[in-house]
Formats: sequence, structure tokens, C-alpha cells
Amino acid sequence: MSVQVPGELRAALRRLAQEAARYAHGKLDAWQQQARGDAQPAGATDRAAVAALRAVVTGDNPVPAALKAAWQGAGAGTRTAWVAVLLLVAVTAPVLLLLVLLAVLLIALVLQARRALGTS
Repeated sequence: MSVQVPGELRAALRRLAQEAARYAHGKLDAWQQQARGDAQPAGATDRAAVAALRAVVTGDNPVPAALKAAWQGAGAGTRTAWVAVLLLVAVTAPVLLLLVLLAVLLIALVLQARRALGTS
């Protein structure tokens, strides 16, 4: 089964793929130098990419390596924002769970009352 793609979409996807390949090709030399240790990664994204590549080459899991390198390469503002978001999630998660449980309890009570009254 083949999917028919309109000509305009096909051309746009082709341009997108070409731009992505051009960007990756431009970064490839820098990443190779960084992976060899000849140059230091410039930012959090470069650090994460190089750490993930090193982990893959050594047979380790690239996800923790990339996360650790991204954290180390992030600026103080970015780190502060992430900590604030995680704290907000940690504080609001129990409240949201309580609200969901109360909603389930309310639905169960309404259904029980309807069943007792004989209506559906």
C-alpha cells in the first residue's frame, strides 16, 4: 500500500530533509572533534550529543549520559527553571490525585443513587 503525497508537501518534506542533512553535516566535524577530545562542546545540546555518542561507542546507555551532560552544560537560568518546574509538579501531583479520586467517588455515588432509585 503506498500513500499518495501531494506535490507541494513532497517538495516541502524534501527541503526539510535537505536542510536537516545540511545542518547535521555542518555539525558533524565539530562533533567528531569533541568526541575525540580535541575540542570542548559549546553548549548543552552539543555536550549531550557528544556524551551520547561516547556512551554508544563504549556500550553504555546514552540516555543518562546525555541527560548528565545536558545538565552540566545548561546555564544557571535553565537549571533554575527545571528545578522550579519539578518542584511545582511534586507539589501539585498529590492535589491532582486527590481531585481525581474525589471525582471517581462522586461518580460512584451518583451511579449508586440512580441504581437505588431505579432510573438509568
